[in-house]
Amino acid sequence: MEEDDAVLSEDDYDERIEPADEVIISYYLNMMINNSKSWPYHFLRDVDAEVYNLNPWISFNIQNPNFFMFVKSRTEACGRTDGCGSGCWRIIGCDKLIKSEETGKILGFKRILKFCEKWINRSEQEDQRIWVMEEYRLVDKRKQDQVVCKIQLLLPPAVSALQAKHFSFLPKSMLG
Repeated sequence: MEEDDAVLSEDDYDERIEPADEVIISYYLNMMINNSKSWPYHFLRDVDAEVYNLNPWISFNIQNPNFFMFVKSRTEACGRTDGCGSGCWRIIGCDKLIKSEETGKILGFKRILKFCEKWINRSEQEDQRIWVMEEYRLVDKRKQDQVVCKIQLLLPPAVSALQAKHFSFLPKSMLG
């Protein structure tokens, strides 16, 4: 193997490994808030995006169902968003504290939202899948209005696994 093949660039890392919650908050979210110029290909920066007010199946490509977006938070204290004509994003459960494994310091919070449709008008193939958003924000109250959102289209068992991992119901060895 040539030396060039053995060394992974930062871009290669972003393409091959899904970042842990701690990395999303401590590295990516901080980088985005501080207006860094370099962005991983799978992060979209649109602070004015109305991701909370759009139909996810119209706004996102179902063929590539994992998106990270840097936006301003629109979640209300009651646990839902303004929504759109066909539904709204609702919080599932409570926020999860994200801590540094090295120092134990609280870095931020993560919440899970799912898109609740007012009516279902999708094809049979998509019928069982659910749009889910993982929203990451910092501890610093001055910076909590800017979040990173990961948006996915998942089957119900994957949503259950995501919730179990979020609430730490499973031992780390079973979470992969």
